[in-house]
Amino acid sequence: MSSLKERTGCGILFISHDLRNVKRYADKVSIMRKGRVVETGDTMSVLQRPDHEYTKRLLAAIPVLRHTPARLLTSENENYHSKLNAPFLGENGTEEDRSKELLTVKGMVKTYKKGMRALDGVSFNMKTGECLGLVGESGSGKSTLARCLLQLEETDAGETWFQGIPIHKRNNAAFRAIRGRNQAVFQNPSAALNPRLKVMDSLMEPLDQLKNKTLSFLGDSKLSRSETAERLLQHVGLSETVLHQYPHELSGTKAKGVYCESDQYRTDVHCAR
Repeated sequence: MSSLKERTGCGILFISHDLRNVKRYADKVSIMRKGRVVETGDTMSVLQRPDHEYTKRLLAAIPVLRHTPARLLTSENENYHSKLNAPFLGENGTEEDRSKELLTVKGMVKTYKKGMRALDGVSFNMKTGECLGLVGESGSGKSTLARCLLQLEETDAGETWFQGIPIHKRNNAAFRAIRGRNQAVFQNPSAALNPRLKVMDSLMEPLDQLKNKTLSFLGDSKLSRSETAERLLQHVGLSETVLHQYPHELSGTKAKGVYCESDQYRTDVHCAR
C-alpha cells in the first residue's frame, strides 16, 4: 500500500483497530468513539502525546509480549475487573472451581500425506473459566489443533480429555457426551456464516440440532426461538435488528466507498465451555 501511494499519488483511508498498524502506515490519524472523532492529528504526535483520555486508554491496552496487557475501561465496561473476579458460574448456574481441569491434551500427533507432521507431541491443559491463547505463524498447526479438538480430524497419537471424558477414544458415547459443549466460534462472518441464511437462522441452527436447548446463562428456560436469539445478541452487545440481516450486511463485511481494512490479525477462536 505504501509503494502504491508513493507511485500513484493516491490517498488511502486505512481503517483498523490495531494502533501498531496505524503507526506503521498512517501519516495522520483520527480516533473515533461512539460515532465521533475524539482526537485527530499527526500520527506520531497523537500516539506519543495523546490528549484525549480515550486515546490514552487505547494505547495503554496494547498488548506487550511477556507482560499482561492492560484492559480498556470504558463507560460500558468500567466494572470489568469486578466481573472478572466474580465467581464463575457453570452450565447449571452454580459456582465452579476455577482450578478444575477443563481440557487436557497429552502428546497429540497429526500427520498428513507425504509425512508432513502438522502436530508433533502437543501437550497443554486448560482450566475452568480460563482463556488460553494459541499463537503461531501461518502453517504452524493452530487450525489443525482446533480441528482435532473438535473431532473433525483424527489424530495419530496422543490423549485428549474434556471434562474428564477421554475424547481421543473416538467412541460414540464420548462424542455424544461433549456434543454442544465443545464448539468453534469464527470471527470472520463472511467466511463462517452461510451467505444464503439470515443471522437468525445461522445463530439458532446449532441449538436446533441439540436436544437440550436450555442455556442456563440466559436465565429462563421457557424462551421462544426468537427470544433466545435476541438474548444471545444482547450478550454480545448487538441489536435484535441484526437477526434479519444477511452476513454481507453486517458491519465490517461490506461498505460503500474506497477503503482498506486491516485484517492481518483476524483469528479463528476455538472455544470450549
